[in-house]
Amino acid sequence: MTERFSSTWSVSYQFQKWDLSVDYTGNIYSPMKLPLQENDFRPAYSPWYSIQNLLITKNFKNQNSSVYFGVKNILNFTLPDYVILRAHDPFDKKVNDISDNPNGYTFDTSYAYAYALNKKRHWIVGIKVNL
Repeated sequence: MTERFSSTWSVSYQFQKWDLSVDYTGNIYSPMKLPLQENDFRPAYSPWYSIQNLLITKNFKNQNSSVYFGVKNILNFTLPDYVILRAHDPFDKKVNDISDNPNGYTFDTSYAYAYALNKKRHWIVGIKVNL
């Protein structure tokens, strides 16, 4: 259960005049086979997806420091809501209740851990000091 194709990239540019750098990084992943239960309604393969990040850094050479601002997961790729099967019954207390569980599914997180991160788009801000 791994993707057949993945790629990583990084593009950086320095604005010498302003001591500013811009870094654009990312990964792209092809579909991968996912673990399914019997009669599972979830797709057997993940979609193509890409995680992309942008970081802007301003350097202060005379102070041996820099500040940065960025965004991770620019495209806001997140897992579908259905990845954790029977999340409302994690201890399988109602697994045999046909009205609640007609397909006999059990609590299953393996699908969620098989691919992608669980973090939505998020912003970062920071200060670096070189001692």
